[in-house]
Amino acid sequence: MNRSNVLTATAIAALLLFVGIVAIGPAHAELSAQDVTTQDHPLVGTWLVDNDQSMDNNVPENITFTSDGTLIDVQGSDTTLGVWQPTGPTTATITFSQYFGDDSGVYDGGYTVRASLEVSADGNSFTGEYTIELLSPDGATTGQAGPGTVTGTRVMAEAPGTPVMTLDELFASFGEGTPEATPAS
Repeated sequence: MNRSNVLTATAIAALLLFVGIVAIGPAHAELSAQDVTTQDHPLVGTWLVDNDQSMDNNVPENITFTSDGTLIDVQGSDTTLGVWQPTGPTTATITFSQYFGDDSGVYDGGYTVRASLEVSADGNSFTGEYTIELLSPDGATTGQAGPGTVTGTRVMAEAPGTPVMTLDELFASFGEGTPEATPAS
């Protein structure tokens, strides 16, 4: 093979390698974005959430983000289910809806919350913005209102500490005492 043919073969091989890298690049980038959706995302876990920092006495929420993209939101006696999706290594969007019924159990409207969250570098807190859209029984919506701000603090497992009173003393402090156990029949 003469020198000109070797150079041509080398140029063709380099061009094919370049085209192969360019073609693989977007697929690799997509795979990386999919990898962000795994259980390794820092949002996975349970968080104590404050959706109104201007109020000192608003009921906090406990929200659990599972590794499969499910969201479980508990605030007072209400439990709401939703979904979340990572948008980057420390960011995510969430959506959840709550529905209401009247006293007879007929659908009486609800709301949908959509939020964008960012987990802090240490992984123990997040901040975000959200919108709320009211839902009426006839299917009409108000459109999204907002934005509101939200913060979250990771709930950590803790071992029991040293008791400062007995459980009997604790329940007696409520004024009614400890409820009596009913013997099994």
